[in-house]
Amino acid sequence: MLAPALSIKLAVLVLLIPLSGCVTQHKINSLAESLQTAGADTTLAAVEKIKPNGRDRAQYLLNRGTLYRLSGNLAASTQDLESAKSIMRALQASSVTENIAALTINETLRSYAGTPSERVLVHTVLAYNYLQQNDLEGARVEMLQADITMREVADGDKLRGQLASSHFLAGLIYELNGEWDNAMISYRNSAEILDQRKQPIPDAVQKSLLQTSMRQGLKEEYQRYSQRFSRSAKPLADGEKELIVFYSDGIVSHKRQRTISVYSFELKQQITLSVPYYTASNYFARPLILSVAGQNLRTGLIEDLEVLARNDFKDEIPAITAAATARVVAKYQIVEKMRREQGDSVAVLFNLASTIAEQADLRSWNMLPSSIQVARIRIAPEVDLDEIDLTAGLNAGELLQFNQGNTLLLLANSVGH
Repeated sequence: MLAPALSIKLAVLVLLIPLSGCVTQHKINSLAESLQTAGADTTLAAVEKIKPNGRDRAQYLLNRGTLYRLSGNLAASTQDLESAKSIMRALQASSVTENIAALTINETLRSYAGTPSERVLVHTVLAYNYLQQNDLEGARVEMLQADITMREVADGDKLRGQLASSHFLAGLIYELNGEWDNAMISYRNSAEILDQRKQPIPDAVQKSLLQTSMRQGLKEEYQRYSQRFSRSAKPLADGEKELIVFYSDGIVSHKRQRTISVYSFELKQQITLSVPYYTASNYFARPLILSVAGQNLRTGLIEDLEVLARNDFKDEIPAITAAATARVVAKYQIVEKMRREQGDSVAVLFNLASTIAEQADLRSWNMLPSSIQVARIRIAPEVDLDEIDLTAGLNAGELLQFNQGNTLLLLANSVGH
């Protein structure tokens, strides 16, 4: 039997352990909500003042690494994201101690290991960084790792953690490296995922499929694409260039908390649970508009991260609800035992503490965009690259040049400095 004084200390401990993490998460959610208007530099300064606990380290590094990237500090961004990637990889082997704490006190006592989509996206963002640092091999390695990760997280589900944008980026990197067979495979994979999601194939993916199948002499496949997309392909003319654009728009929404009532067959009564949820997405993809030689061209949607976040959550919520139910039942049984052994006052205190401590896990990679968009544009020899106009206020790096300047790459974001 616990002494009353020890029971009170236990109640206080149960109350205090999770609350600091919850306060931090609400602050991060608030910063993410204001990122689009406040800008990356201001948001980064606020995030750097936060001191995360070890359980939230991966999430913190993902968010800070993204903000470093948006602020132009690619070296710091790469360091943070590489560290986050290593932590998430290590956490795939679950910790028994953490699982016990999560099942008995609070779900946030489990270390953050990322969602399936996030574990793939970290490779994508790192590949962006390596490309901007002229490290094509580093970007290639990230895409190889992304492919391995997608195979691992699928777990029998064809679409779980599968990103068309990552396959498209891999195709481009293989293409820049002269690995045309691998490029063709990646472009096919990108289109297959889009088809399975019943999502339109963006113009850039159509062009990539046509151009690569034509170049590789895949006549039947080329004809299928030509008929499907009602267009044809032709090699670049002398002096002609290609501009590839990856555009990140908006800021992905975050989870919120609500209480739900479920029936416990073990207790034979209704119990109240605190669980996370997403509001319905009202995001509408806004394309990047580029003016090239007097012609306005737009990026096309390849990845809706609002949809991916909700799909990942839909897969997780049954296990989250089951764990929350088990936790509430266990706490109820502890309270009843205290009531019998130590009286109502101690039981009421512990019950109050455990109820307040029951917080939903709202953690996510908050600073991700709402969507990833792409474009593949041919530029005539007479066009001055300095005259390519972008949407005003855009956060875009310099044009990256590959293949003796014949292939140009632009990585842009709607979030400014």
